[in-house]
Amino acid sequence: MIQISEESYKSTYNAVFKSNDAEYAFAMLKAICSGSNESVAEEFRARESATMQECRDFFKRHILQPENTTIRNIQDSVFTALFGDKKNIARFYNETIRQDGPYVEEKDIEIVTLKAILTNSLHNDLGFKIGEDTFYLTEAQSTYNPNMPYRFLLYGAATYKQAYPENTKIYGQAPLALYPMHCYMIYTGTDDLREKREVIEMPDGSLALKLSTMTEQRGDFEVTVHIIPWTNTDSIINEYIDFCKIHREERQTGYDSIETLASRIIERCLSRGILVEFLMSHRKEVYTIMVELYDQEEVMRNWQKFIEAESEARGEARGEARGEARGEARGEAKAVAKVVHNLHNKGYTLEQIADIVGLSVQEVQNIGQ
Repeated sequence: MIQISEESYKSTYNAVFKSNDAEYAFAMLKAICSGSNESVAEEFRARESATMQECRDFFKRHILQPENTTIRNIQDSVFTALFGDKKNIARFYNETIRQDGPYVEEKDIEIVTLKAILTNSLHNDLGFKIGEDTFYLTEAQSTYNPNMPYRFLLYGAATYKQAYPENTKIYGQAPLALYPMHCYMIYTGTDDLREKREVIEMPDGSLALKLSTMTEQRGDFEVTVHIIPWTNTDSIINEYIDFCKIHREERQTGYDSIETLASRIIERCLSRGILVEFLMSHRKEVYTIMVELYDQEEVMRNWQKFIEAESEARGEARGEARGEARGEARGEAKAVAKVVHNLHNKGYTLEQIADIVGLSVQEVQNIGQ
């Protein structure tokens, strides 16, 4: 599995599936392979050329996989776009987080979100700082995840490291003036979190997750993640959660085309007054996000079906080969040759045929001559 950054994933995906330029797609894949030590990457890097279909097959087999954590879903991508605007962050803070302190404006906010440089590098949904005062780290979750305190522990450490220069004297006698940090999880799913064993009810009635619940014995580390669910109030967070709900409902009702589904979600949100200003000003961007990610999802589904069908066919062919080789003419070259020719006519490669009949590639070549 070749790991790449989200930006590299997007640009390579477009080169391989959105263009018909095999030379360009091949160059993009070779560039990706140059940064990987995987054996498949080294083999591809040694090639001189590849057809468009070969490029697409390579991408599907070795890059486009469910485990590729850089593929963000629709809700995450819209969240990132929505809160890439300081005006919306100010709304979020003033409507949901602020207690007795003053209201904040855009000029008071500094975005400190961790960006993914490599696939396995830390990156979070939103991080911001209010003036020279406090860090606020936020994650949007469509499914319940009891491991959020540990994730925020890592996000927090990375955010502190990012905020202070490399030459900060952490071993000196002078104390560092660290900014306080607060952690929030916006929950857009359907589970009742009060029923979850790890979820704690705070004195004010709100819900939270704590790092201490993840350890068998209480230690000195503690991280508290405050959970923000949907509430019956007028806020940008509630509108985002409503968007996620509509997105989930529309997908379940079925659709004629990806484009129709994306348009339907946007129109329904606008008609209900959900994220109106954002969707009106970023309509094309949101539409493109949804269409491209649905398109990638469709490619993934179709590829998985192909892999399953191919696996089944290989199993049948292996059984046929073994049956003919053992049953019809054990030890006779004619029986093996018949199987080899049958598999060749079905489109199997020399390597695949060799694997099925238990011969070397050279022996299969000799039979085919």
